[in-house]
Amino acid sequence: MIEKFKYYKSKDKLPSFNDVIDCSEKDKDKIEQIQIKYDGGNSIYGGLKHPDDWEIYKIKNCPGLIIIKNAFTSLGQRYWIKTLLNYTKDNPNNLLESKFCESARKNFFKAWSEEKDEQKQYALKKAMRWSTLGFHYNWTTKEYNEDYKNDFPRELNDLICTIANILGFQNYKSEAAIINFYYIGTTLAAHKDISEHCNSPLFSLSFGQSAIFLIGGENKDDDAIPILLNSGDIVVMSNESRFLYHAVPRIFETTKQSWNNFNEINHNCENFNENDLHDCMDEEKWKVFDKYLKDSRINVNVRQFKK
Repeated sequence: MIEKFKYYKSKDKLPSFNDVIDCSEKDKDKIEQIQIKYDGGNSIYGGLKHPDDWEIYKIKNCPGLIIIKNAFTSLGQRYWIKTLLNYTKDNPNNLLESKFCESARKNFFKAWSEEKDEQKQYALKKAMRWSTLGFHYNWTTKEYNEDYKNDFPRELNDLICTIANILGFQNYKSEAAIINFYYIGTTLAAHKDISEHCNSPLFSLSFGQSAIFLIGGENKDDDAIPILLNSGDIVVMSNESRFLYHAVPRIFETTKQSWNNFNEINHNCENFNENDLHDCMDEEKWKVFDKYLKDSRINVNVRQFKK
């Protein structure tokens, strides 16, 4: 893991992506496509495409790790990009003890979008790294606190439970989430998610610019598998993969802005707030989000906290 992390992080010598799994024909010996039987009819919401159109893969050398491509409609991606940025309002984040003003700490995206000084705007984006939902993670003690929580967003729970049910993970309940904010050039060091009191799957959704995701073993010295993640991709860490070391050594500009490709007949966003949907479809209002995404990736990791 450590050597792979250094390799893909390198700025002095650009790494080769030849060994990166992108779930294409070149990876046929490393992946196995999963066929699911969805018996829920044609009703699917949350900005998700119909499950028959999902491309679902297992990584052969990493039992329990599932990669889902092509799961979200373009409008669905836009909605979740806007929603995740707005979740920073009044939720704990890493700006709480920073030099930034109180308005930025309480509502990051509003402060960022209204900042007229480009240098200050860039500094604010660079400083923002995470926000938590539901049970709030204590980064010092590495624990969740029953007394430090707020209501988990209903629509995000509905989305994750829909995905879980389609994949066969029954009775899932979203209780804690960390939204990670990256700009090009930032990383996430190797770590395990081991603070939860159950082994239910971890669901990770990516939006915006692309990333290299590393999944390793039980020790940092174990080898790691590099996987390409694009906007709209879903990673599910279940079973053996749930408690393995993983990392993000590289964020880079995507080759396609799938959140801007409005080519679907059905956006499957009927359960969303109409005003928010209108903002997502209004190209003038969407410009501020496109500006944010120009050099940024948003990733939300959702997990069940208790058995």
